[in-house]
Amino acid sequence: MKIKWIAGKIGEEVTITVKGHDDDPELDQLRTIFSKTLGYVVGKKESRQYRIPYHDIYYLESQDEHTVLYTSKDSFIIPFRLYEIESWGDPFVRINKSTVINLNHLSSFKPMLNSKLEALLNNGDRLEVSRMYLPVIKVKLGVK
Repeated sequence: MKIKWIAGKIGEEVTITVKGHDDDPELDQLRTIFSKTLGYVVGKKESRQYRIPYHDIYYLESQDEHTVLYTSKDSFIIPFRLYEIESWGDPFVRINKSTVINLNHLSSFKPMLNSKLEALLNNGDRLEVSRMYLPVIKVKLGVK
């Protein structure tokens, strides 16, 4: 893969052009990276709808037949199920039956009783990583 950077004029809109074959796995990776970095999801709060960039999402939780999306300071209802969010891939990963986190906002974690982990997010929220999802988390974090 070649990457070519071309400096434009100040104030000019940034343009990204990617050239390749549709069956190229590198092209699929780039699509995923750009959609996660530049993409957004629409969330509802009260009677208003908001665009929430993927990078602002801290975690998502299933509650009473709704999926609640949490940012650093706010929460929104979104029209996705957790299994759909899991399919977005990295950095979104399920940590228990009702929660998917954005690993980019994971500050630290510590072992708990019963082979579980407590995940501390950058906004101070603490979430439990269940035993069932622990092996996946350890692989993604590079922990033995």
